[in-house]
Amino acid sequence: MSANEVLYHFQVYIPPALKESTIYRLRYSKHATNAALQDRYCCKMKVFKLPEVLNTEKALLVEVGLHSENQVSKRVYRTRANSTLDLVLVVLPDGLVKTVWFNSRSDRHPTLDRSRYALT
Repeated sequence: MSANEVLYHFQVYIPPALKESTIYRLRYSKHATNAALQDRYCCKMKVFKLPEVLNTEKALLVEVGLHSENQVSKRVYRTRANSTLDLVLVVLPDGLVKTVWFNSRSDRHPTLDRSRYALT
């Protein structure tokens, strides 16, 4: 998070205007590709192909970042990877995936620091 970025989280508040219904044609940064390959869960999977497309209606919008000029800087989505894992993608407005990681489907992050997120 940069000094001029405001963050919203689904467990705290995301303004309805920042939610979107779209299909991204995803492109992955080198960092995102490396992060997936080095992820502790992904390494255990024999084969996993990062998705080429993200339908936002089938993913959970976890977080939205806004620049000071109220432009979206990123959206973080969580989507199903397989029967035991979810894939978390940090997607820039142009569809570039900045980074990815895997989470256990049962992991719900009970230690959320609500003070990091805007309330309105």
